[in-house]
Amino acid sequence: MPKQLSLSERIIIERMISKDYSFASIGRNLERSTSTISREVIKYRCFVDRIPLPGENDCTHKNSCLKAT
Repeated sequence: MPKQLSLSERIIIERMISKDYSFASIGRNLERSTSTISREVIKYRCFVDRIPLPGENDCTHKNSCLKAT
């Protein structure tokens, strides 16, 4: 088994994550360890900007922030 994930495996991981599969089920599907899948996702994840819902505050410091909104 190759050590690195191929592009097709990465695409499968992305699709399965978007369908809310667990790392364990993705690993079983690709015959890879759960830790390999989780490290790949954590290493290469990116966050997509989105418009917050009215009244929603997703700031990390929302409970202790002193800045007026």
